[in-house]
Amino acid sequence: MKEIKIKLYLTLYTFALLSLFINPPVLSASENAAVSGIPMSAGNYWIYKGNVKYLKEGTQKEFSRPITFRMEITDVIKRENITAAVLKGYPLDLSRFTGLPAERGDYLLVLAGCGSYYLLSGESAVNAMKKINDENDSLHELVDESDMIADFPLAAGKVFGEAEQVTRTDGKYCWRVEECVDTDFSTLKGAGIKNAREYWLFYLTNPDRQKAGFVPGVGITSYSYRHNGTTMEFD
Repeated sequence: MKEIKIKLYLTLYTFALLSLFINPPVLSASENAAVSGIPMSAGNYWIYKGNVKYLKEGTQKEFSRPITFRMEITDVIKRENITAAVLKGYPLDLSRFTGLPAERGDYLLVLAGCGSYYLLSGESAVNAMKKINDENDSLHELVDESDMIADFPLAAGKVFGEAEQVTRTDGKYCWRVEECVDTDFSTLKGAGIKNAREYWLFYLTNPDRQKAGFVPGVGITSYSYRHNGTTMEFD
């Protein structure tokens, strides 16, 4: 069973990875790292540390505080070319933060084929789980393009998501790989690597914006969210 522990300290759109633990190391070769995606094994977990700005419920006063958040895989189901991980918590849960302890949501992370990852929640996750567990179900329409959060291998300039959105000239309502940078992991305990390529993905809409950092073979290494109207940010 693999265990992944990532701690992050983030300020708005400026990221620094403090510690990483992978057992066993999953980035043993750069060639494998280039095409691998998110490690999906029961027991894997990621711990994020950062800051959140929010309006306290019932007031219009702006607050800022540090926060720690855990995302973990509790179970994994495989069928044909589908791998589904039951996920507890996802960084976007913090977009609902109001000062009380952050409540982690229930998700289903689906890997379809070699590198396309879809994040399902609520009724969509429940229905997808039923389909996967039903051997008579053909799994037709199990996932939707709008649920895609990553499409490996990643490359700067790559765009993915709903077909009707990826051709937009304003770059909104689809995921876009904006940049790929070399990240130093030499000081990170248990990483088993000295450096790796980190990809920065952006998802922009009229009301908000998201930025996610991905390292192939490690998963989500950073996450940032900002609402363009009310005060809600976390990094």
